Amino acid sequence: MNKTRYRRALQIALTVLGFSTLMADGGLREDEIDCEEAVSYLQQCCPHFKQSETLQCEYSDGCGVTEPALSVDQSQCILGLSCQQIVANGICEKARNLASPSTGTDLDLGFGGGFTVDDGSSIAPNTVCP
Repeated sequence: MNKTRYRRALQIALTVLGFSTLMADGGLREDEIDCEEAVSYLQQCCPHFKQSETLQCEYSDGCGVTEPALSVDQSQCILGLSCQQIVANGICEKARNLASPSTGTDLDLGFGGGFTVDDGSSIAPNTVCP
């Protein structure tokens, strides 16, 4: 087997291994992927913007639920704006240390875009994009 074929076979094997690892953990969610893309775009558009420790794009359902800091709608809104619009609308500052919506109790996911907690209160998604 020549080097090109070997590298291609190795590349395919690593790709399959990567996908199987993701699927074993439940895979990536759309909100996580969109959030990561929006954060990457904010890093390009906003002077001195870095993903902070509070702006997280991971979903967790360990003890309670933690959602990505940016919802699918908010992420897509950010990605639909020009860098000039993002800066002019103050989105850089709003997103800089955005905390992820979370709760320490079990949630019943509602159809209204937020989250309903066992005690009847809700967690509203973050809004940074007009």
